[in-house]
Formats: sequence, C-alpha cells, structure tokens
Amino acid sequence: MLEMVVPLRDLGIFLLFAALMAALIYLTVALKKLSDFLSVANRVIAGNEKALEEIASNAADITGSMKKNTLNTEDVVPEILRNVHSITASVNNSVKNIDSSIATVGSGITQTVTAVKNSAGNIGTYITIAQEVAQIAMGLIKRARKRKKRI
Repeated sequence: MLEMVVPLRDLGIFLLFAALMAALIYLTVALKKLSDFLSVANRVIAGNEKALEEIASNAADITGSMKKNTLNTEDVVPEILRNVHSITASVNNSVKNIDSSIATVGSGITQTVTAVKNSAGNIGTYITIAQEVAQIAMGLIKRARKRKKRI
C-alpha cells in the first residue's frame, strides 16, 4: 500500500486555494447577474427617458390647445349668458301674460255668476252662462297653444 504523508500546512493551503476558487466562481456568477440586471435597468431607463421627452414635447402642445380653448370660451360665455337672460325674460313675460289671463277669466266668471244670480232664474240663462264660460276657456286654450308655438 502506498501511503502519502501530507503536511497540514499543504492541506491548509490547498483548502484555502479551493475556497478561494469557489469564492471567485461565485463572485463571477454574481457579477454576471448584476451586469445583466443593470443592462435591463439601463434599457428601461432609456425607454422612460424617451417617453418623458415625448410627454414634455406634448405638454407644450397641450397647454397651447388649452389656452386656445380658454380664449374661445371667454368669447362664448358672455353670449351664452345673454341668451339665457333673453330666454328668462321671455319666460317671465309669458308667465305674467298667463297670470293676467287667468285673472281676467276669473273676473269674467265672477261677473257672469253675479249677473246670473241677480237677473235670472231660468235655465236658458244658465245654459248661456255655461256657453260663455266654455268660450272663455277655449279662448285661453287657443292663446296658450299660440304662445307655446312662439316659445
């Protein structure tokens, strides 16, 4: 049998050398992975830089467009307010006319009823009164329809 004597010092150097080689291999693999990660990160950053440059260039266009829209709105809003005021005045006028018509009809009916009470006791007079009330109501309906068509 062959026996070999290995001094502890040589064994320690060998183990130290083996550990150093394993550490170098591990460090090489880690640095390779870090390099790959950094290259991906650089590509993402470059892509984001392009997107940010695009956004910055579009921001000027967007603000210019907003400024135009604001100027256009400044011209249109007073016109809209004038139109709203005109429509409001027209509706207010129509309501006043309807109110006066209702008051006139009410007054006419009251006068007719009073006249009938004072002067009539016969059914023919009541029929005449009913006809007058119906005519007044029809006149109001026709006026209201005409006003609706105008509005």
